[in-house]
Amino acid sequence: MTVRLTERDLRLLVKCALCRWLTTDQLKRLYFPEATLNAVQKRLRQLSDAGYLRSYREHPTAESFHAVGPKGKALVEEKGGAVMAASDGPRHAEHLCGVNEMRLAIEGGPA
Repeated sequence: MTVRLTERDLRLLVKCALCRWLTTDQLKRLYFPEATLNAVQKRLRQLSDAGYLRSYREHPTAESFHAVGPKGKALVEEKGGAVMAASDGPRHAEHLCGVNEMRLAIEGGPA
C-alpha cells in the first residue's frame, strides 16, 4: 500500500520513535485534535498497513498502541532521529501509558 506522508505524519513518527508506544487517544490529542476518532483510526491504520507504524491491541475492546514500523524507522533514522526499540507489544501497558502521559504533559504539545 502506498501512502503519501504529510508533515504531520513525519512528526507523529518521530514522537512514536521517542516514546516507543503511544495510544490512539494520545496521538489524537497531539496530532488530530479536531478530527473524529474514526478519522484518526483510519489514518493510523493506513500508516500501519503501509509499514510506517506498528499497531498492537491486546483484545478487540482494548485501545490500540502504536510504534514506529520498519519503514517509519528507516525514515526517522534518515532524518537523523534515534528510534527506541519497541517490543512486539507494549510491556506494562498501564505504566507505559502513564509515563507517556507525563512526558506529553511536560512537553506541552506536538513535536
